[in-house]
Amino acid sequence: MDERSVWFRPRAILVVLGVVVAAFVVLRVLWATRDVLVWVAIAALIAMALNPAVEALQSRGVRRGAAVGIVIAGAILIIVGIAALFVPTLVREVNDFAQAQRQVSDEVNWSPMDFAVAGGMLFFAGMAWTLLSAKSANIAYRLAAAIAVATALLLAWGNLAVGLIGSEHNPANLMYAGVIGIAVIGVLAARGRALGLSRALFATALAQALVGVIALAGGLGAGEPPGRWGILILNGGFVALFALSGWLFARAARGQAG
Repeated sequence: MDERSVWFRPRAILVVLGVVVAAFVVLRVLWATRDVLVWVAIAALIAMALNPAVEALQSRGVRRGAAVGIVIAGAILIIVGIAALFVPTLVREVNDFAQAQRQVSDEVNWSPMDFAVAGGMLFFAGMAWTLLSAKSANIAYRLAAAIAVATALLLAWGNLAVGLIGSEHNPANLMYAGVIGIAVIGVLAARGRALGLSRALFATALAQALVGVIALAGGLGAGEPPGRWGILILNGGFVALFALSGWLFARAARGQAG
C-alpha cells in the first residue's frame, strides 16, 4: 500500500487561523454588546413596521426622504398622543420600573436624558437605514448598509454606556467621535453611490484601527476594564465590521458596473 503524505499550504493554514480569530473577535463583540443588540433589533422592527406606510406615500408621488420624515413624525405624534392620554399611569409605571432596575443592579440607573439620547440614536439609525436601503435593491448593498448602521450605533452606544477605552468617563473615548464623524461625512459625500460608500467605510475602519493603535501604544485605559486585550478585541471587532461593510459596498459597486 502506498503511503501518501498530506500537505497543507501555508496560505490555507493562515486562512483557517484568520477565520478562527475573526470568529472569536465577533463573538466577543456580540457578547459584550448583547444588551445593545436588543435595541438594534427593536429599531429594525420599527423600521420594517413603518416601511409599508413609507411605500404607500411614495406610490402617491411623495419622495422617499419626505415620506420617511412624514411617517416618522406621524408615528412620534401618535406615540406622544397616546402617552398624553395615560400620563399618570405611564409615570407610575416608569417609576416602578426604575425602582426595580435599581434593585437588580445599582449600575442601571438611566436618567430622562439617557432615555432621550438612546431614543435619538435609534431614531437616526432607523432613518439612516431606511434612506440607504432605498438607494438600491442590491442585496450586497442593503446588507452593507445594515452592517454599517448597526456597527456605528453599537460603537456610539457602547462608548457612551461603558466606554471602549477604560470607563465611559475616560476622555480618550472622545476619539471615537472622530470615527463616527468620518463615517457620517463619508456617507453624505457618497450620496448613495456604492463605490463612494465603500471608500467611506474603509476610511472609517482605518480611523477605528488608528484609535486602537493610539490607545494601546499610549497605554490609555490600560489599568481599567476592559484592559489592553479588551481594547484590542473590541477595536478589532469594529474594524472588521466596518471593513466588511466597505467590502460589500465595493461588491455592490462591481455588480452595478457590470
